[in-house]
Amino acid sequence: MKKSIKQGYLIGITILSMLSLVQAQEKNTFYVGYGFGTHDDFQTFWQSMISAMMTLGAGSFNSEKSTGSIYAGYRRAITERWELGGFLAYEGMKIDMRVLDQYRFFKKHNYSAALEARYNYLSKEKIRLYSGLAAGLSIHRLREEVVEDNYDDVDRIDDDLRSAFQLDVIGISYGKRFAPFISIGWGYKGLLSVGLQTSF
Repeated sequence: MKKSIKQGYLIGITILSMLSLVQAQEKNTFYVGYGFGTHDDFQTFWQSMISAMMTLGAGSFNSEKSTGSIYAGYRRAITERWELGGFLAYEGMKIDMRVLDQYRFFKKHNYSAALEARYNYLSKEKIRLYSGLAAGLSIHRLREEVVEDNYDDVDRIDDDLRSAFQLDVIGISYGKRFAPFISIGWGYKGLLSVGLQTSF
């Protein structure tokens, strides 16, 4: 009987110790960032180039302008190494194309939301080295305007639901309460992204 009581106390103390340890490791991080060279940016560029080549010189790809990826997110540390959270991202694009005497102007607005997981290879008080993976959904709104012989006509407005993702191959942040970060990856945050995070 006494042995069972002692074992119960020991198990209880162990559980409380583990819970207090997990609680001590919990950490909230909010961040904002800007990314260059998103997945959709590259995809749109190559689609436009291929379309221009398929017209055998009758068409040309004039310009492409992108806002880049503007994003904000939240993560919570569940262990010293792992963090879970999510982010919201926006990217706008303008594309001009010519086919014979017809000009086509495209405006795209991409709104993305994804859940993410991050693993910290190095987790010190001020410096962190990490990789991350995120998956979610993106709404793509496309507006196409056709101009021919000085006549304007809105051809179509489409909304398309697609999958969204981000792979942060490697990233680093430096700072305790406020920490700038930079990461290299592929997806809806961009090939190269920079930003600022605050943790508490």
